[in-house]
Amino acid sequence: MRNKLTYLLMAGAMAWWSACPLHAQTDVTETYLKNPSFENGFTDWDYANMQSQTNTDFSKKDGTTYVEQWVGQGNRVADCHVSQVLTGLPNGTYQLTAAAQNIQQNNTGAEQSGVYIFAEDEQTAVHAANDYSVTFTVIEGQATVGFKAENATGNWITCDNFRLSFLQEDVEAVLEKLQERVNAARELVSETMQKDLKTELNAAIQAAQQEVDAATGANTAETAVRLREAVEAAETSIEAYANLQEAITEAKETYGDGSLAGADKLDAAIQDAQGVMDNLEADTEAIAETIAALEDAALAFNLDNATGTAPTVVTDTRYARGSVIAFGRSTVSGVSASELLEQGFCWSTSPEPTILDHRTTEYLENNGRIYVMRDLEPSTIYYIRAYAMTKGYAVGYGDAVKVITIPEGTITWQYNDGGPADANARIRTAVGSAVDYWNMLTSIKGLHLNVNYGAQTPTADCSYGGWMRVG
Repeated sequence: MRNKLTYLLMAGAMAWWSACPLHAQTDVTETYLKNPSFENGFTDWDYANMQSQTNTDFSKKDGTTYVEQWVGQGNRVADCHVSQVLTGLPNGTYQLTAAAQNIQQNNTGAEQSGVYIFAEDEQTAVHAANDYSVTFTVIEGQATVGFKAENATGNWITCDNFRLSFLQEDVEAVLEKLQERVNAARELVSETMQKDLKTELNAAIQAAQQEVDAATGANTAETAVRLREAVEAAETSIEAYANLQEAITEAKETYGDGSLAGADKLDAAIQDAQGVMDNLEADTEAIAETIAALEDAALAFNLDNATGTAPTVVTDTRYARGSVIAFGRSTVSGVSASELLEQGFCWSTSPEPTILDHRTTEYLENNGRIYVMRDLEPSTIYYIRAYAMTKGYAVGYGDAVKVITIPEGTITWQYNDGGPADANARIRTAVGSAVDYWNMLTSIKGLHLNVNYGAQTPTADCSYGGWMRVG
């Protein structure tokens, strides 16, 4: 009888503990995580610089497929990620687990760094092949989770078999996380930003603090989203105004004592920029335009007060052009390379372009530099010429060359998404990029590409009419 009573008491205690929410751990992988083991490739995942793999080399893989990045032994993988946004999550504490590794195959005993399993702003470092977990708190009803490499030291990194567990509906932890955001947001209030954004930031902080003080968690998700959006907008504005202040400071240093030629024009530009800085009503686009105008004024001032010998520049009469892009070559002599500040091409619709019109220093390397002029208008007459500028702002120009851009191409395309998700993404990117280049560099019209997936196609099959099969 006593043994039976003891058994009943123990069973009752175990039942009570198992029902207690503070000790519950529920697997919610199937509810919130999609394609957690990559059996459908990268479907439902956002990714960059990773590939799916079906071999058996990764000892912790689950099912047929895992994802990886591999480079030769002794080298380091590039930055990459695979991530997924989980929505509809009840606020509370969760644990994300995944099989992963970060190794250097020529020294498997050495611990590598720079690879993580992450969830929101929490992360766990990944080393040898194993299961890794990270605990995090959800306060917005959603979370971004995944795997990433940042300055990783391994040559082979992998992940697979993501799992999600709900630990507890912990109002205290949720409100603690919200309070952390409130405290961080308050540190931004004293920074320079657009007036309307500061007003919203203060209102979002107040609403979030009230939610924390109420201690019920009833409106945490909505309040947290509002605060995050207010902080993001404020940070963008703060950065823009900081850039404007830096440009003003640099322009004042260029202006000096105001005794040089063109000082009145530069001073006017400085005053205009200072007005934008002081009234705090400009958005980021207006600030960017103000910075550009100030930099142009400073450049014009430096050109008016150039010193030293200008380089000798020859514009190569050979050029290439498309509808919105042109290419040119040049030669520069008369000064040493160490004396040059920059060199490139300038262009305008007027016959004598200068660097105060449009200019580029972008180039491709192919038997010398080929400079790239972008953002042109189709079917337009331009004049392009090479230039080189010394550190004393002495500018040498080559002769102007007349260039007429061609009409823009109108090639269209469609793809049947007939392959696995990673192949579909790769093919769409490749076809879209190729068509963009053809439309940019030719005037082909009336051509439509019908692209289809073929699993056994090693490269591509195609017809003159626009039908294609790729693998």
